[in-house]
Amino acid sequence: MSAFRNLTTWFTARAMSPKNTLGDALAGIAVAGLLIPESMGYANIAGLPAQSGLYATAIGLFVYAFSGSSKHLVVSPTSSSAATLAAATLALTVSRPENYTTLAMAIVLVCGAMLLVAGFLRLGFLSEFISKPVLNGFVFGIAVSITIKQIPKLMGIESPHGNALWLLLHVLTELPAANPWASAVGIAALLILTGLKRFAPRIPGAIIVLTMGIMVYRYLNLAQHGVAIVGTIPAGLPQPRFFLVAWNEWAAVLPAALGMALVVYAESIGSARTFAAKHGYAIDSSQELKALGLANLGSAFFQSMPVGGGTSGSAASESAGARSQVSSVCASLMVLITLIWLTPLFHDLPEPVLAAIVIHAVAHLANIGELRRYAMLKTGELPPALTALTAVPLFGILPGLLLSMGLTLVVLLRDLINSHVVELGRIPGTRDFVDCSRHPEAERTPGLILVRLDKPLFFASANRVHSELGKLLPGDTSTHVTKAFVISMELAPSLDVTSIDMLREFRNEAAHRGLTLSFARLKDEVLDVFERSGFKAELGDGRIFWSVDDAVAKFSKDSSTLQPETENAPLS
Repeated sequence: MSAFRNLTTWFTARAMSPKNTLGDALAGIAVAGLLIPESMGYANIAGLPAQSGLYATAIGLFVYAFSGSSKHLVVSPTSSSAATLAAATLALTVSRPENYTTLAMAIVLVCGAMLLVAGFLRLGFLSEFISKPVLNGFVFGIAVSITIKQIPKLMGIESPHGNALWLLLHVLTELPAANPWASAVGIAALLILTGLKRFAPRIPGAIIVLTMGIMVYRYLNLAQHGVAIVGTIPAGLPQPRFFLVAWNEWAAVLPAALGMALVVYAESIGSARTFAAKHGYAIDSSQELKALGLANLGSAFFQSMPVGGGTSGSAASESAGARSQVSSVCASLMVLITLIWLTPLFHDLPEPVLAAIVIHAVAHLANIGELRRYAMLKTGELPPALTALTAVPLFGILPGLLLSMGLTLVVLLRDLINSHVVELGRIPGTRDFVDCSRHPEAERTPGLILVRLDKPLFFASANRVHSELGKLLPGDTSTHVTKAFVISMELAPSLDVTSIDMLREFRNEAAHRGLTLSFARLKDEVLDVFERSGFKAELGDGRIFWSVDDAVAKFSKDSSTLQPETENAPLS
């Protein structure tokens, strides 16, 4: 199967380079040190037992290593996929909470199937509809939402269900009842993680605070102070299991799984492209869909949570020196070793420490600097980013993503519909024609109106373009000296019926004012539409030019071409 094409290339490409293989192996061990505590925390976010996160990590790393196109992407449980799963499953199990695990696994299973099918249908291009600002605002919102939801565990406060805003209000009102021992342990862990990240970034901070947390719990006997712990994590390898879900429940699972697939793919492809661009190799978006689909199918069959390409894990892998997916295989093996022999060590891990690890892991997603950059650039993409940021904590992961994507499309359509017709003038001494409003030195050509369409022309913008062109027509037909109107259409890749009809109508209006209408810089596809519609014949010979300069030269040389035409009459 093509999805496993990397298997045969490893031993020819990597076994020949022991130095690289050793470096990848060491990077994998370092990444496992980060992923083991993080995956347990993400399982907590998803409402699943800690071992579910470990199972998913081992499976996601291993499957993606042989099927993905990225050399650096680390596929494991992520904060966004965990939060999405929790929100979707809670919505489906309001009346039947005992079905939580079964429906959660069903969502992961269908999510994997959707990603796999989308990969075979080569639908990777759909990711292009999620802009970078929306994705950044989305993950920022996830960071805010997850942080708020972890605060009760960090401080030993009871955590009710509800959106992040409601939970934040609850935390503020319950602060006097916070467990001081839990708060001290959690805040200390968070401070240590922050300090290590800043002053010793290569030290695996998560493992350090995890170990210290277990030691402090035992030494200070925190059990008598009401500090919650992770408890027993079953040892051993994951076992395959098939979940039986009623037909009516499968119908309810589908939209939740679709949202999960969008979240997993959007986050993963963004990370994969970031590292691919940095290291100079290409990403196959459709292959990424297949790889993520296989990883999530495997995760579902082994009672695990969803997996995706995480930024923090991938960045840790790269900084540790990883050059290939050998590092992911080694990390997967380390997780399996942990599952077989080391799970009893985590029994006394305080939940406030696990909450601190999760909060620190998602903190990098809150990128205020990027929002400032969007505001400075003034491209109109700040509102969608802020919409995603605020919608996720208020309405949930999936509604926030869909709302921000919808706003992005609205902004895009508004920008396309708001046509931009500019009047052109020649830069003195050159053959270059530029926007007269931006270049006061540009000279207009006597007897000609030269314009350029600076936006694509299609059915939604046709009326606005028509209105702007009409404003440039001379008002008094008895006194004006302008005899020709030239439209440069270099930014029009194609034309639809509405557009060609609008141009035909404008030609008649120009003819009524005594002006000939000509075009310059037409794409071949546009010229084909001109010919098939008969519009080229209506224009007549000598009305289409390769460049604006050619049109000006022609009209300046041959004054006969400036004779007025009659309405609806073909030109000769």
